[in-house]
Amino acid sequence: MMVSKQYTYSELESIITEKLSSGACVTIQPKGISMLPLIHQGRDEVVLKKPDGRLNKFDIVFYKRASGQFVLHRIIKVRKNDYILCGDNQTEYEYNIKDDMILAVVDELIIDGKTVSVTDCEYLEYVKKNFRNIKKRRLIGKVKGFIKLILRWEQRKK
Repeated sequence: MMVSKQYTYSELESIITEKLSSGACVTIQPKGISMLPLIHQGRDEVVLKKPDGRLNKFDIVFYKRASGQFVLHRIIKVRKNDYILCGDNQTEYEYNIKDDMILAVVDELIIDGKTVSVTDCEYLEYVKKNFRNIKKRRLIGKVKGFIKLILRWEQRKK
């Protein structure tokens, strides 16, 4: 009988950084829903490589928050000293992500067993379309929030 142990990224951090520093790529299975509909937990994998200098808008990065949490999100904006990130399935941006927080950048995706390069034309079209959708979802979310605020205010008046 074969028993496999699940490891946390914290437990694997030193191995991942060592492999990446030596020039090797590392394949992980991301967890969570923040990168849906592109990356599905338990089905898909990403191939990580060490970043080579400053990263670009729309790169997917594997980084470590100050809280110690490991995250896989997309760069939405490159600024002089940091990046703005967001998951494909999210609307809230994450600010002030510095280069030293980023452990790796996604080089390839393995989606339902099929390898997709981050330079693939279809993939890049998906990225641009999804980015436009994030902007729309953010606006819709703000409008919904405003409406809820008005409804709560109206309820209190009664």
